[in-house]
Amino acid sequence: MSEARGLRDPRRRPARRGGAAVSRSEAPAPAVGVDVGATLTKLALPDAAGCRLETVPSERRHDVRAALADHGAARIGITGAGAGRLAAELAGAIVPVDEFRAWQRGVGVLLPEAEPRYLLVSIGTGTSVVLVDGDRVQRVGGTPLGGGTILGLGAALTGSSDFDHLCALADAGDRTRVDVSVAELYAGSAAPLATDVMASSFARLAAGPHRRDARPEDLARSVMAMVGENVALLAGSLSLWLDVESILFGGSTLRGNQALREAVSDYVARFGRTAVHLDGGAFAGALGARRVAAAG
Repeated sequence: MSEARGLRDPRRRPARRGGAAVSRSEAPAPAVGVDVGATLTKLALPDAAGCRLETVPSERRHDVRAALADHGAARIGITGAGAGRLAAELAGAIVPVDEFRAWQRGVGVLLPEAEPRYLLVSIGTGTSVVLVDGDRVQRVGGTPLGGGTILGLGAALTGSSDFDHLCALADAGDRTRVDVSVAELYAGSAAPLATDVMASSFARLAAGPHRRDARPEDLARSVMAMVGENVALLAGSLSLWLDVESILFGGSTLRGNQALREAVSDYVARFGRTAVHLDGGAFAGALGARRVAAAG
């Protein structure tokens, strides 16, 4: 699995704002970038070192407003599903930025050496796949599977709705205690597809003894694998259909989520492609919105 190197990606802690100062070669601009997602709001804030990245739970809009007020930026580039609601509460020059355009501009910050034509897969609450071809940006697919699925199913199956806890559980889990593989399904008969892939997620739970044996760790691992594999299947199929070699992955759901990254990378590789996990990819939208706002 290759990973773009660029901005250092801070981990979120629900009880407080967190971030890290990063240095960029871009000239400082009196602008900030805000990407308002359903769960997290991502901020790209100017500071003496270049740019500081922060995350705030989207429900805590007063903390977002406070962070922006602290910087007194002349222009605020804002994008994401909740951009309209937050923009109505802000003062100053508000620059609305199309979400997919913001991602594309953010990749220019995170991975300047990116190919001119690539697929950008953003795994947030749900998942969107965007084709970038030079300056042309087009959403070409998506799925409702994403971070919202992980939180919802994770809570239903394990009793935990804490994202970091679910990631830790998945790291210690064994999906073979929950899922049924192709090899098991065909039971020694010739299979028409690879036998090392899973034929059905959670199918083993239909049998009472297996349901009792499944641990929270195994359930969390299966959730991550199901989401990751389906996202990768969609992205890989689109890459073949559109004849695109480069597939970049970003979004908050991938941060600190090794099980999800592994599932995505494994299935993308089955299409003859390499999954490039953007370092700081959760902030692509905020960085892109900042860049657009700074450009005037």
